[in-house]
Amino acid sequence: MNCVRVVAPAHLHAGNFDLNGGLGRLYGTVGFTFDYPKLVIDVEKAVGVEASNILAERFARAVAQSFGVTGFRVVVREFS
Repeated sequence: MNCVRVVAPAHLHAGNFDLNGGLGRLYGTVGFTFDYPKLVIDVEKAVGVEASNILAERFARAVAQSFGVTGFRVVVREFS
């Protein structure tokens, strides 16, 4: 495999408090996803750590530092 595509849609959480705890929990949520806005990135094999723009560079540096990996390029395909 030479490339991995990650698609992350927008996510909205709505929640409410159960102030007296009568439901057995104090807080409940429901989440919704939307097609837009979304982020689409490709991570490809490369020499070193490369990125297509400043957003991708921040992500690439964080991944490289957190996981100690190199040899990949991050390309932002869509950020809307």
